[in-house]
Amino acid sequence: MKLGVLTVALGDMSLDAACKFLSEQGVQMVEIGCGGFPGTAHCNAAELLADENKQKEFLDTIHKYGLEISALSAHGNAVHPDKAIAKKFDEDLTNAILLAEKPVSYTHLRAHETDSYLVCRLLLEKKKNQKKRRKRRIYSSKS
Repeated sequence: MKLGVLTVALGDMSLDAACKFLSEQGVQMVEIGCGGFPGTAHCNAAELLADENKQKEFLDTIHKYGLEISALSAHGNAVHPDKAIAKKFDEDLTNAILLAEKPVSYTHLRAHETDSYLVCRLLLEKKKNQKKRRKRRIYSSKS
């Protein structure tokens, strides 16, 4: 088991400073807010999706301190009665899902408080199963 922390509580610190601090406290994994209620202080998924260099910098910062990403958090209310607010929460969740699909080590994607939660879990489970199938094919072809 690894010790993990939601970085939102350190939103007044830069990502680098937060990762350094957490690493010094013995933390091994971080859950990073990337939209919705957790905000985007440490991860703006839309910006990272638009710029591969920013994605690399983001991951390099986390890995520099020996940390792993346990989750991307995009909690929100996609069924809010105000359509503009609902749309923003939905966009944040969609961007979090798209960012989680990038070839990096996100353990899981949290998307609480929305009907999309099940969809997120299913997408990530499908991705995990595809990797397992690829490994089986590689091992069986070597035999």
